[in-house]
Amino acid sequence: MGRCRMRPPLKQLKIIVAKHPDGYVAYPLSLKGIVVGEGDTYEESLADVRLAIRFHIETFGPAMVEGGLKAIRVGGKAESYEKS
Repeated sequence: MGRCRMRPPLKQLKIIVAKHPDGYVAYPLSLKGIVVGEGDTYEESLADVRLAIRFHIETFGPAMVEGGLKAIRVGGKAESYEKS
C-alpha cells in the first residue's frame, strides 16, 4: 500500500483591489518587490494580478513571499511552488 503524504498548508496572499477613474488596480500584500495587475473590471484586474504573482514567483523564487512559501492560494486558486 502507498503512504499518505501530507501536503504543506497553503499560504494565502491578500490582494487589494482598488477602483480608479480608469478601471481597477490590484496588488498583493506580503510579496517582496512590485507586483500590480490592472483591468477594466474587478475580475480582469484580479486575473491580471494572479498572472503577475505567478510570473514574479517563478522568476525570482518562493523567497519573494514573506515568511517563505511551499504552496500558495491566490483568490481561491491553489498554486504549488516546491522550490525553497
